Amino acid sequence: MNRARRHSGLSRWVCPRDTLTMVTHCSGQALHRLPARQREALVLRFFCDLSVEEIADAMGIGIGTVKSTTSRALAALGRMLGSEQ
Repeated sequence: MNRARRHSGLSRWVCPRDTLTMVTHCSGQALHRLPARQREALVLRFFCDLSVEEIADAMGIGIGTVKSTTSRALAALGRMLGSEQ
């Protein structure tokens, strides 16, 4: 069973409260500086443990787009976090 669940409110997916807390503490402001689509893909993949296929379905994009969006987001985070040191 996925730890994320469908929600018909502001967001398509809602992660458990402890996951959102972890996102805030682990990434500081870096995650919030990403474009919304990249941020959504990363949170769904790494914090909500959804598969690439589930993310593609949730976001209404192709599997390849999920992979490239995630890759670009990780690269951007790496640049942001590397420049903070």
